[in-house]
Amino acid sequence: MQIPGSIDLHKNKQTKQNVLEKSAAEGLLFPIKSLDSLLETKFPPVRWVVQDLIPREGITIISAAPGSYKTWLMMDIALSVAQGGKMFGRYPTNQTGVLIVDEESGPRLLHERFKRLQAPKGVAISYLSRTGKKVDEAYIQALVGICKSNGIGFVIFDSLVRFHRGDENASKDMAELLDLFKRLADNSIAVLIAHHNRKSMQGASSSSADMRGSSDILAAIDCHIALNRRRSDEHIDVIQTKNRYMQEIRPFRLRFVSDLDSSTFLFENEQPNKKDVEESLKTEILNHLRKGTMPTRKSLKDELANDGTEITTSKLKILIDELVEGGRITSVAGLRNANHYIIHALGDDGNE
Repeated sequence: MQIPGSIDLHKNKQTKQNVLEKSAAEGLLFPIKSLDSLLETKFPPVRWVVQDLIPREGITIISAAPGSYKTWLMMDIALSVAQGGKMFGRYPTNQTGVLIVDEESGPRLLHERFKRLQAPKGVAISYLSRTGKKVDEAYIQALVGICKSNGIGFVIFDSLVRFHRGDENASKDMAELLDLFKRLADNSIAVLIAHHNRKSMQGASSSSADMRGSSDILAAIDCHIALNRRRSDEHIDVIQTKNRYMQEIRPFRLRFVSDLDSSTFLFENEQPNKKDVEESLKTEILNHLRKGTMPTRKSLKDELANDGTEITTSKLKILIDELVEGGRITSVAGLRNANHYIIHALGDDGNE
């Protein structure tokens, strides 16, 4: 007789055994491994099609508003990779065959643009255009076979919306689609996909938040590159918002130069990243506080604006809080609970 509230060890052991037998019969047992075995594993270095920008065994998305030269840019990348040259004369590539799967432009436009980009004959680029096919298991298997048979290690898809029948705002649909693209990456085939921004974001600063569709799209990919072209400007800011393998590279600016016979991208400069901008703003705040006026947050915002530095109230609060927490400035209570700010007694550099 079992005492109420006690544990029937034999029954629990039998239940566990039954679960294990059922799992084994259904093929659900997994060969778990220890952390030690993981730490002892020697993995090869990450391979890149374009150094630090497009991984060889991963999925990268380029997103932008319409008219931001994303198709031009992808074609230019294809030429650099197929020839093994430096992209924009700056970013090394690892030469491999390239396949462009185009459901957006059509052969006539591809022809015109490759001509303008001065594409040489004999370059290792192949294409499929306007097949009307959607991505499914059979489609991916066929592409893997084509790539392996033709020495292709890089596939470009233009654009995402043309390759599925699902709902871009449904995480389940997008997760299933991107899992299929991952089959290519699992076969050491780099994937680059063009995607659109929300229409309301045209002309605004591009970022991962601007990208159209479910947040699962960004979550599933390895790298994301946002393009920002303001109005009819010939300059394009290139911003890497996600890099699963390393710290995102600094944003950089390109200029699209076009005449009657040719078009090309010229690298202009690296742009300050978010951290650089914030540190510059903190320096400006400290310089204002060195005047000894003990401003409030509101008066400091006005002082900065008078010197040509516009900053939102929320951003200023974040930066001031970080300076206080870091011991670089001190908050002093004033009238009506207003906080005034002064340089810390030791100063931000230890000399004040």
